[in-house]
Amino acid sequence: MGKHEHEECAHQLFTARSVTWFTARGVKGNGQRGNTLVLHGLTLTYPVPRQVWGLQIRLQPRSIICTVHKRGLMNLEKALTLTDKQIDALTPKELAEFESELSEQLRKDSQANQIAYYQPVNDDARKVHLSTAKEFGIQGGNKSSKTGTTLAEAVIQMTSVIPMCLEKDYPREKIHPPIRVRVVVTSLESAWDINLKPKMQYFEWNGRPNEDGLMGDPTRGHWGFVPQRYLINGDWNQSWSEKHKLLTLNLNGDFGNKPGSTMHVMSQGQSLQEFNQGAFDLIIEDEIPPEEIHRANLIRAMERGGRVITSGTPPDDRSAAVTAAWFFDQVLAPGLAGSNLEETDAAVLWTENNPTLDASELARVRRGLTEEQARARFHGESIHLAGLILPGFTVKTKIWCYSCNDSTIPVDGSCNRCKATDIQDYCNTYDDQDSWVSAVWPTLFYMDPHQARPTACAWYKIDPNDNIWQVGEAEISGGASEVRDAVYEIEANMGWVPFWRKADPKITVQANQFATLFQGEKFTIRKAFEDVGFYFEDANTSFTVGRERLLDWMRPNPYTRAPRLRIHRECSKTIYQVTHFVWNPHGRKTNVSIKELPARDNSDFPALLRYLANDDPTYRMVEAVRMAEKVVVGAGGIGRNKATGW
Repeated sequence: MGKHEHEECAHQLFTARSVTWFTARGVKGNGQRGNTLVLHGLTLTYPVPRQVWGLQIRLQPRSIICTVHKRGLMNLEKALTLTDKQIDALTPKELAEFESELSEQLRKDSQANQIAYYQPVNDDARKVHLSTAKEFGIQGGNKSSKTGTTLAEAVIQMTSVIPMCLEKDYPREKIHPPIRVRVVVTSLESAWDINLKPKMQYFEWNGRPNEDGLMGDPTRGHWGFVPQRYLINGDWNQSWSEKHKLLTLNLNGDFGNKPGSTMHVMSQGQSLQEFNQGAFDLIIEDEIPPEEIHRANLIRAMERGGRVITSGTPPDDRSAAVTAAWFFDQVLAPGLAGSNLEETDAAVLWTENNPTLDASELARVRRGLTEEQARARFHGESIHLAGLILPGFTVKTKIWCYSCNDSTIPVDGSCNRCKATDIQDYCNTYDDQDSWVSAVWPTLFYMDPHQARPTACAWYKIDPNDNIWQVGEAEISGGASEVRDAVYEIEANMGWVPFWRKADPKITVQANQFATLFQGEKFTIRKAFEDVGFYFEDANTSFTVGRERLLDWMRPNPYTRAPRLRIHRECSKTIYQVTHFVWNPHGRKTNVSIKELPARDNSDFPALLRYLANDDPTYRMVEAVRMAEKVVVGAGGIGRNKATGW
């Protein structure tokens, strides 16, 4: 270990009553048997490696960062300089005293510098920190760590203290203190004072105590994120102005009073004129504000090239949810689609994926909610999307109970409803790391041309267990020859050879941008495609049958222990449309029995899935099918098929 110029000391300290996790940064000492630990600004020498006093010490290369301030460590420093012989000569009481003091000092360090120890609750929360998009949307359930994640991001940028877990990946272009931050909350009293402010104060514990009633267990919460050394003179009261709702940090993190980054807290109840003031590097909208406030914030961030992060759990009643619909349509939808990640990005945080929460409490709360309310409260799904036509589709991993035949929140390894232990995680999406899709499995192709939109295309593979895997998608603009060429190019690159091609049969009678005139005769879309040698069969478009089969395919099969349908995560358009394909809201009336009609928006790729479900293909059936031989007439397959009269 002496070969490393820089070393990191990661410790796990086990005491009699609780488990304390802490990490400190170190650098090689004299190159012999001593190493130094930089803690509270002091350089402490101690012998490593060895396991003593209940400490397991592990060294890895990492840069040095001196943290915290000098305060009351002389006895600890003296103790850490002891030789092996001196250590072995210590009495059990002396060893216990040293362990206790070291534990206390490291606990204080993690409290006074919580942002350095911060851990995102999951990979979805981590995405918030790694994104450089100008707008970022967070759809999240209650207690899914939306607020904690956004405030941690603000503190990172305000102080330039990057959490150790993000050191390698955090975008350095976002670090340029001092910066100006605006935080918009629903209420200055109930939201800021009770919820957000404690998440910023280093002396406030945000979470549950452990079994012994002790605070500080990082698996159950976190201390306030602002390091004490960045407060004016180390004092929250000197940094926070209650009158102006302004938090001012010192510039250098030295307990000084030289002004640095600022955070201005505003309420959604303030006038729009007040929002149209100032320029900011980062604006955080905690809970979805009215659309006009969001527009004002975008303008306020524009002058300094800043960013706006919007997070929220939508109301669980329809009338109030409509006012938040702009967020899902303008920020969340394009962000999740990933069409322009430099401009807009998004993440989804689920309440049950926050490891600091008690699973039994989640289950208890869940039992008192309707399915619609649970999706809003636990997953942040908007009620304005509550009329999903394919509600069983899940992008993120859920737990399925085979006894209840429904998703569940497990408690102690069993279903929270029926207490059965026959439960398993499942998901309707996959990537190449999750599952292997064989190149020799049959490929099926479906498409849906339109009069005014690009042609929607999708490729599916079917495995020997009859499971369906969507492996590709495309939206192709242009005429029949452009669609044909693009499809053939994709298939050549991917090595796909479709066993059949099928399309919406309504195109046989439609004439649009694909149609041409030949010998004074008007072509339909089908004729236009066939004239360029691109042939397909009519798909079965039954809506009711196709929908019911898709809903069944999305549920885990008790025999294969997996859903029959899975969609590759790179098929982002399909995933987005399936999760936003709803019944026409204008056709739904209270207490009136009518036939519900699907909305036209987001219907293209769900239609292709429905055509596939209507065919209900099996592996053996598809293997028996062979593509029809093409009849090429004229140069390059262009011209009418004289054999058929088309």
